[in-house]
Amino acid sequence: MRFSETEVKHIGIALFVITLALTLFFFGSFSVGGFITMLLTFGVAFIAHELAHKFVAQRYGYWAEFRYWETGLILGLLMGLTRAFLFLAPGAVYISSGAYGISREKNAYISLAGAATNVALAFVFLFLTPLFGQTISSFAVRINLLLAIFNLLPIPPLDGSKVFAWNKQKWAIIFVGLIVLRSILT
Repeated sequence: MRFSETEVKHIGIALFVITLALTLFFFGSFSVGGFITMLLTFGVAFIAHELAHKFVAQRYGYWAEFRYWETGLILGLLMGLTRAFLFLAPGAVYISSGAYGISREKNAYISLAGAATNVALAFVFLFLTPLFGQTISSFAVRINLLLAIFNLLPIPPLDGSKVFAWNKQKWAIIFVGLIVLRSILT
């Protein structure tokens, strides 16, 4: 698990901006309580999702680092301010395998790591309901499962497109399973 100084900066900026955008969108203005709620729920879900990709890629021996997408951050912040529509594309983990490329199977596993992490976080928040309270835990469960499902849509550049390219049957089983799990838990 290696982080460059640039990556730490990009993670921090992306996390701050998306948390601020979500606070403005859901609460209508800035509030410390709203900011903390968004940081604990969506912020944790987003960062854990991206870092899961990074760690699995590094486990395979690839270079992997998060980079924010400036345009996505600006759009997210503007949409948070206007509250008309919410679009968040704060950045992604970029992976390089060197000269040989990444096999479809390994790319699928790297892609699935984000969704699997969000599912695990949904159960963590469900388990920690007495600590966080029903409202925050319920929101965190919904956000994590929504992120997992959204990211597994088979549309490039989303994670689901890589899983779908590797094995359509396994993608379908996982995707339907996530939808069923969401209907049970939310």
